[in-house]
Amino acid sequence: MGTRSTVTLITQKRTIKYYIHFDGYLSGVGKSLVVNIKELFRRYTLEEIIKMIDSMIDITDKIDEEKISEDMLIYFAPYYDHYEFINSPMDLSSDWSYVLNRTQLSLVATISCGYFRNWNQQEEFNYVLDFTKNTFSSDQSSLKFPLDNIPIDWIKKTIATP
Repeated sequence: MGTRSTVTLITQKRTIKYYIHFDGYLSGVGKSLVVNIKELFRRYTLEEIIKMIDSMIDITDKIDEEKISEDMLIYFAPYYDHYEFINSPMDLSSDWSYVLNRTQLSLVATISCGYFRNWNQQEEFNYVLDFTKNTFSSDQSSLKFPLDNIPIDWIKKTIATP
């Protein structure tokens, strides 16, 4: 069983919340998010990141209605460790969560692929990236850090501040 978490992305136009099944701890998903936030800002301007988020497609209804085409899925699951897109169709025979498994630990891959599955539930760990306020936060603390300058010791500060 995994330690579930969610990531919420907020822009002026929309709020996206997606699910991550495993390693939701601050030292897992939290750490990965911070690495990926830094990578996003290295690759793109803030305006480009917001534009990509605003253009992401929610596949929730398509999944529920079984309207996802194989062509669409070829580009849906980037490898999270290489930030590259796969080139072969995915096996969708059993579990729709497989669609998302290659984007699980990569914010860069999730935003780059342009698709997400909306998730309305709270999980054990919940992270918020608010691009309107330039903040990164976790429900594990009341602290908020600037997206473009998250301190190296953010986990230690988060644990120390309820």
